[in-house]
Amino acid sequence: MHVSVDASPLLLRSAGVKNYLYHWIQALQRSAGLNSVDGYPFIGSIGDLTHEGSVMSLLHTAPRIAWLLASNRFTTTRRIAAGKANVFHVTNQVHGGLPGMALTATVHDMTCWLMPEFHTPANIKADQRFAERILSRADGLISVSENTRQDAIRLLNIKADQRFAERILSRADGLISVSENTRQDAIRLLNIKPEKIVTIHSGVPPSFFDVTAADAQRVRARLNLKKPFILHVGTVEPRKNLDALLDAFLLLPESVRADVELVFAGPMGWAASTTSKRILSGLPGVRYLGYVPEKDLPGLTKAATVFAQPSLYEGFGFPVAQAMAAGVPLLTSNNSCLPEISGESAVHVDPRSPAAICEGLDKLLTSESLRAEKSAIGLAKAQEYRWDRCAESSWRFFEQFA
Repeated sequence: MHVSVDASPLLLRSAGVKNYLYHWIQALQRSAGLNSVDGYPFIGSIGDLTHEGSVMSLLHTAPRIAWLLASNRFTTTRRIAAGKANVFHVTNQVHGGLPGMALTATVHDMTCWLMPEFHTPANIKADQRFAERILSRADGLISVSENTRQDAIRLLNIKADQRFAERILSRADGLISVSENTRQDAIRLLNIKPEKIVTIHSGVPPSFFDVTAADAQRVRARLNLKKPFILHVGTVEPRKNLDALLDAFLLLPESVRADVELVFAGPMGWAASTTSKRILSGLPGVRYLGYVPEKDLPGLTKAATVFAQPSLYEGFGFPVAQAMAAGVPLLTSNNSCLPEISGESAVHVDPRSPAAICEGLDKLLTSESLRAEKSAIGLAKAQEYRWDRCAESSWRFFEQFA
């Protein structure tokens, strides 16, 4: 069997989707056996992962972007790029499937429907078009969390495009959800047969599992991180709820806050002017590192005393799973997929309450035994999020369409 995976987000500035595709495609290739997988359109060997630009040189990126644009207008161009695949697995960069070829996709999150105020109009339009042209016609879907899967089924059915749930669920030979929570909701709310739905979690790169204290110390020295610190990794955008995290940090008792820093790592996103001004305003104890290269993220994560991710919504939450693999105790939200992904490795809080976030941080910062407990639980649970494990389950999903 041959699978063509749309890898065009690897050529763009992107975060979670790019991370997923970069590691997932490589894991699929490692575990392919007699099967094969390639990156669409004509994306073979790729460089190091960077979220700030293409993983290929400009010389190789430009013609592939041009081909992608052409293939969205002409079926013949799309078929040439997909080759003789049995399965065409697409992202929202692709505007159609191909006759005689199974069409599948990964649903990463439903924030454009749940929280449109947290997205640009262009993002919302792209996701709506993706639902209408791709999701409603797909033979199978992969969701990066069970919560996201349930939201996709529920919200796209409630919104104007009711065809999503009707056409996908009635026609699909199989569905993949990235968490069990979403799977159970789909079974309960839409009377989906349990045997038709499989949950596949995303993965964490080996570098987070293998990171050492020495790696952490090198990154700490290079970034001049002298104090214990609370770490947040991710794009600065409204959905990440960073104003509440800042408020919570400032609410910490002075005796605690004086000995710790709050460190943000990640690029500035859209509509974050107020938040970014606060982060950059010189608040005592607050550090902004900007975009940190992928090679430094495992060491930076390992160096943290506490990892904080009080998001208002996550589809899977890569930074949370990465912190678990690095053995760092967590504070995260009690919403969406986050309790499922983190399990008992985290202190779960109401993300809309700075006081609750503050209380959780205070508990972790002042109790070495609690941190050790959460770290050990996280290390064990993180074994569920190996990319090779994800790929093996994905191949079993794809084989339905051979």
